[in-house]
Amino acid sequence: MSNIFTFLCGLRKSAIRIIVAIVISLWLTGCASDGLRSYKRGKYYQSCEEAAKKLSKKPDNANAQTALAGAYPLARANTQRLIDSLNVSSDLDSYENVIMTCDRMNGIADSILRCPAALALVPAPSDYTDPRNAAAAIFVRRAYRAGVRASAVGTLEKSREAFNYFTRVVRYSPDYRRVRVRLEQARYDATMRVVVTRPQSSYPSIDGANYFYDRLLYQLPNANPVRYYTPEEAVRENIPYPHRIVELDYIAHADTRGRESVNTTDLVRNVAIGTTTAKDGSKQTILGDVKARYTKTRVEMHSEGKVELRIIDALSGRVIYQNAIFKNHTWVSETASFNGDARALDSKQLALTKKRPERRPSTDDMYETIADLLSKSVAFDISWEVDR
Repeated sequence: MSNIFTFLCGLRKSAIRIIVAIVISLWLTGCASDGLRSYKRGKYYQSCEEAAKKLSKKPDNANAQTALAGAYPLARANTQRLIDSLNVSSDLDSYENVIMTCDRMNGIADSILRCPAALALVPAPSDYTDPRNAAAAIFVRRAYRAGVRASAVGTLEKSREAFNYFTRVVRYSPDYRRVRVRLEQARYDATMRVVVTRPQSSYPSIDGANYFYDRLLYQLPNANPVRYYTPEEAVRENIPYPHRIVELDYIAHADTRGRESVNTTDLVRNVAIGTTTAKDGSKQTILGDVKARYTKTRVEMHSEGKVELRIIDALSGRVIYQNAIFKNHTWVSETASFNGDARALDSKQLALTKKRPERRPSTDDMYETIADLLSKSVAFDISWEVDR
């Protein structure tokens, strides 16, 4: 105990607060896991699950016994109400809710049957396999039909509805009719196909434009519900009619010579230059001025670029979005030297004199840097706007 106290004393107050919060949280979690708190809050399914788990480890836990004995009849009654409600509701969500609830109740029954302490409280847990399968059969049949109807419309929106319906059918009956074939067709029909054309540019931006285009394609997220193609890929994959076409104009400039500035300063600082002995024998510091001539060299290289972006609806040829995106970048390198007494320099000035000159970026480096910055912004703009 004394070791724990010594450890806590060595910690900062903020660290102690965090540790105390974690301990309290773990304690509350342990208290809640017997199911009683969930039971009192009306979470009967969760209460049954927690209580059965607790009783499997601690059969004499009074809270878990109280929770399971009280919560299970209420969970069973609620499940029956959901099943009975299907007689007056044809909503697909209602059927799916019954399926999931029956699965949950069957899971609770399995936990009770494997735990003697829980089985003593609930001797005959209900089996919901039949009502679950009956609800699933109706759900699968109706969801499949809804998916077929949505697919027949042929629009992106309806194809995405169809994909959702077929996904839910596969969840409960993966081999139902031709659902897997229809699911893949709906996935394809629901995917917006976007052709990103190579940017228009002129010398000296052409190489940078090609690099920008490659980086842009890499950063565009090729995931449902959007797929991006180059014009060559669209031809190769037989996509004559994309949904959107992205057009780009690219221009960039780079200062390849750079701008160099040299600044020389005479530094003077009053520092301790020695000691002397007073009449009483004590040591006294002697102060004096030290001087140095400090020269700082700064080199800057600047690049900037602009992309004009247009997103076109391929069917109508109408421009549905356009934007001009600007970026700039400045490479900076600073070095320094001095003549005189090093004590005249402060710590930053002294550190700069020890810094080695950096290699200047090449022309390609400068164009690639600005292309990287532009590609990230343009990719974000396209992915945000293309499927709105």
